[in-house]
Amino acid sequence: MNKYRRLLGEINWKKAGLLLFILLLIITSVIFFFKYQKAQQALTNLQIPQQVKQESAKQLIDEVGKLIVLPKEDPTIATVTDITKLKNQPFFAQAKNGDKVLLYTNAKKAILYRPSIGRIIAVEPISFASTPVATGAAKITPYPTNSATQSPTINK
Repeated sequence: MNKYRRLLGEINWKKAGLLLFILLLIITSVIFFFKYQKAQQALTNLQIPQQVKQESAKQLIDEVGKLIVLPKEDPTIATVTDITKLKNQPFFAQAKNGDKVLLYTNAKKAILYRPSIGRIIAVEPISFASTPVATGAAKITPYPTNSATQSPTINK
C-alpha cells in the first residue's frame, strides 16, 4: 500500500492532465472525421439518383430520336402511371401505364412513346393555355382545329 502512495506522489499531475486532454482531443477528432466521411458518402448517394435520371432521360431521348426527328430542345418527360385518369383525352386513347410522354414546349409537340415495344404511339401538336390549372398539375385537353384530328392543349 505504501508502495502505491509513493508512486501516486511521484506522478506529475499537470503532465498527466495534459496527456489525458490530448488523448480526448485525438479520440474526438477521429469520431468527427468518421462522421464527416459518412455524411460525404450520404451526399454522394443523394447525387447518384439525379445522375441516373439524367442518363435514363438521355437514353429515352436517344431511343425516340432513332424513330423520329426530335426538336433541338430538352423535353419534359412524364410517365403514364394511371391511364384511367387520362382515357377521356384523345392523345392518350391508346396509352398504357408505363408509356412515356415527351413534351417539347418550344416546338409545341407531344410524343407518346411505349418503351416496352420501342414504338411511338402518338405525336400531336400542343398549345399552352395562359390560365393555370387549380391543382397545379398539367392537364392535357383537346381543342378543335381546321383539320380532322384533335390536338391537345396543355394547361399548367
